[in-house]
Amino acid sequence: MANNVQIKITAKNKTKAAFRSVTMGLKGVASAAFSMRTAIGLAAGVAGIGFLVKKSMDATDSLAKTSRAIGISVTELQRLRHAASIGGVEAKALDKAMQKLAINISDVAGGTGEAKEAFERYGISAKNITDVLGQAAIALQTMKNETDRASFVYDLFGARGAKVINMLKDGKDAMEAMKQEADDLGLVMSKQLIEGVEDANDSIARLTAYIGNVFHRVVATLAPIIEDVTQKLRNFIQIKIDR
Repeated sequence: MANNVQIKITAKNKTKAAFRSVTMGLKGVASAAFSMRTAIGLAAGVAGIGFLVKKSMDATDSLAKTSRAIGISVTELQRLRHAASIGGVEAKALDKAMQKLAINISDVAGGTGEAKEAFERYGISAKNITDVLGQAAIALQTMKNETDRASFVYDLFGARGAKVINMLKDGKDAMEAMKQEADDLGLVMSKQLIEGVEDANDSIARLTAYIGNVFHRVVATLAPIIEDVTQKLRNFIQIKIDR
């Protein structure tokens, strides 16, 4: 009887040890899995932040280059974008409309252009974009006929004039108030700050191009070696097949 009791106790102890071993093993697997998941999560987080940073830099860089292409200060373009967004106009649509207006101003100043008649009819002087926008907003307030309004903004801004009309329809004072709101809300970055981002983004572009060129040169240098190894490998396989 004593022996049987001893056997049972031993078996029980071994079972506990086995369960303890399995439990520790599962904890180790869980810990490793958690560590891997944490590492993956951190890596994804860093990559995501990097993507957002680059996206922000690209947007700021584009803002600077667009303002330069249109011929309007970068601070004024930011103000106009805010005023346009309140009227439901996206930044890209506004930029295109301003580019068209800049071309029309230049043409009218030279005595030609699609907008020449509209400028003369409503007494708009071809000076700069900011002045013309203010004068256009005043002119729109005097128009009661929707067809005249649509034709007017089309002459000035092209196909995107129908959207820009929402920014101008309430008059010059309302548009200026929206531009001032952009300043008050801190939505306008300084010229110096934007130029700093533009320079940094340009440097990244140069570095990326340089690294890419170095890689292509290395691959081009190794190409004959790769070709030689590939050909020898094919010959070796062919000999084995022939045998």
